[in-house]
Amino acid sequence: MNNSQLDATSSIQAYFSHSYRSEDREVNLPFWELFSKEGFFFTIDPKSDTFIIPQLERLMRYSDCFIAVVTRRSKEFTKIDNITLSKPQTIMTYSPYIAFENFLAELAAKPRLLFVEHGLDSNVFGTDECVHTFRRNFFDKDKDNFEKIVHNFANQVRTHVSYNKQLDRSAYTRKAGILLQESQDPSGYSSELINRIKGTLRVGGYSSKIIPPQINNGLQEFIRQLDDLELIVIDVCDAYTTADALAVIHAKAIPCIRIAKFNSNNSLDMSKSQGLLKDYFIENDIPIITWKDDVEELITNLLLYLRKFQQELTPLDTLEKGNKYFKSAGRKPAKIFISNPGSLNPLALELVQELQTSNIQYFQYQSNSSIEVGRKWEEVLEQELRESNIFVALVNEDYHNSKYCQKELRVAFERWEKNEVTILPYLCERTRFPDLIRDHIQGQAVHALTRDRIVRTVADQIEKELLKKEDPKMKETRSEITKQSESKKKVLFLASNPSQTQQLKLDEEIRSIGEKIRASEYRDNLDLVSHFATRPDDLQQMLLVNRPTIVHFSGHGNKDGEIILMDNNRKPKSVNAAALKSLFKTLKDNVRVVILNACYSKIQANAISEVIDFVIGMNDSISDDAAIAFSASFYRAIGFGRTIQEAFDSGITAILLEGISEEDTPEILIKQGADASSTRLI
Repeated sequence: MNNSQLDATSSIQAYFSHSYRSEDREVNLPFWELFSKEGFFFTIDPKSDTFIIPQLERLMRYSDCFIAVVTRRSKEFTKIDNITLSKPQTIMTYSPYIAFENFLAELAAKPRLLFVEHGLDSNVFGTDECVHTFRRNFFDKDKDNFEKIVHNFANQVRTHVSYNKQLDRSAYTRKAGILLQESQDPSGYSSELINRIKGTLRVGGYSSKIIPPQINNGLQEFIRQLDDLELIVIDVCDAYTTADALAVIHAKAIPCIRIAKFNSNNSLDMSKSQGLLKDYFIENDIPIITWKDDVEELITNLLLYLRKFQQELTPLDTLEKGNKYFKSAGRKPAKIFISNPGSLNPLALELVQELQTSNIQYFQYQSNSSIEVGRKWEEVLEQELRESNIFVALVNEDYHNSKYCQKELRVAFERWEKNEVTILPYLCERTRFPDLIRDHIQGQAVHALTRDRIVRTVADQIEKELLKKEDPKMKETRSEITKQSESKKKVLFLASNPSQTQQLKLDEEIRSIGEKIRASEYRDNLDLVSHFATRPDDLQQMLLVNRPTIVHFSGHGNKDGEIILMDNNRKPKSVNAAALKSLFKTLKDNVRVVILNACYSKIQANAISEVIDFVIGMNDSISDDAAIAFSASFYRAIGFGRTIQEAFDSGITAILLEGISEEDTPEILIKQGADASSTRLI
């Protein structure tokens, strides 16, 4: 079939990989105009705190092609390969997430087109057939050539789609394969557990079948069993899973939920999967759901993935929609709280959809993605009110009679008086404004407008408020941006879980912290560095190399007030309070905060607080769940520019919201002369 025989106006669904940074906004927009003109569109899913690789694999599989605009960014390196640098060096590089998505596109055999900024090694992304170089300040001069490149690529994709769509029988089958070997050992994958996994998949909308995780009856038969699958669940470390089966699954680019159960030695055997999964470890994100004995935790994590799969995607299928989305890139993040009575829910939900299109984070109690099933909704409501930056009041007569709306307004007004929130009130029907608004805040009557115009009016005002917040940042020169990058606050996460000690959820903790930092307002100002299997000598090395602002230790502690590291044989090695105090006295440099997320660590914290401004320790034993909840919420607050005290209080609140009775266990100890209530790290 010739290109001339194809429908040159048919839409092309693309997986569009790009920078989210404000300084790259004006780069994304002209490229989007070129792609939109040729019929390309893409989808976005609701924002999430969790980086879920199977969702990326699904989106890639459903896309017709992969397009990317790869921009330069500065990054501080402390080591290159295995060589530790004597002094950190800032080097221009690219986003590892764009590189990973390009890898997924190659694996899925999608047509690819990448524009890579001049100065980067374009060979990383492919050959000259699909990779082209652009110069940030010379786009207008190169535009005609880029138009031809995009036009030719559109024809190539339409040809590809016309032949391959009819061959791809597995994209929307709703069939899943469970590649787990049934075990008689009740602590392994028993028939009962496998049935629970089947039931979980069924709840998520998939029918499933059991497939042995080995190639026993020939490669052809194994491939045939995979042919109609839309999803796979497999333990990548299980003794029964063979390396050749793993290789085939990954080569076929089937979306895959990778799980791994700790063995009797509390370790994971990665020998078969390490090479295959090497490309899937990005920054601090872990591509595997790990579990030990807690089946409920495994099922909960599977449900988390499946819920993500079920979320509605928002198509950006016009130039205007794409422009709104890209203009939001790097915008100072803010959460919008929408307050409305039940009678205005249809209007509020249309506003929610508009905010989703503009990539604006929101909270509206009736929205499916706002409150998780099973949570205490009043507590969530209170927390969202306290964390919101803009409060939108959609007012009609029912607003005055709703005790919940009145409570929301009172809390918002208290924060407004402290300059903590912006209030945007709208009269959506003929009535009066509440007294708190009428006497103090300018509102707008929109009841004469159509619903579409009301939504547009409110959304435009929200956009203006967010741009006000962004303006100072947009005026930065490139040198100021570089300077800002070099002044990042570094979080050094040290973890140790020696043999012969209880297995801790250290991977889950670092993942949760990383997710909260990435979702925070000042995520670009925080750099999370992790070091596992920490030995006593590693403490000095990591402090010298990284010069962190926050030092976070996660692991075991004992009742004598010692933290437990490991020796060269992975055996427990205790470190007492005097030794840690001496360490921080000698190497404190930029350290402002030390967190000892280990049982009975208050004794250590007391000693360290004599030389470090703020130290958090535990006055008793602390569970994994409480430790993770506290840590993740603490760093989220830091990432939103809150004070040390507010971040600590946020961690305590997170423990309470999880229903864990350990809110009195963490304690903050403050060096004489320091003030946690006024100190911000960002």
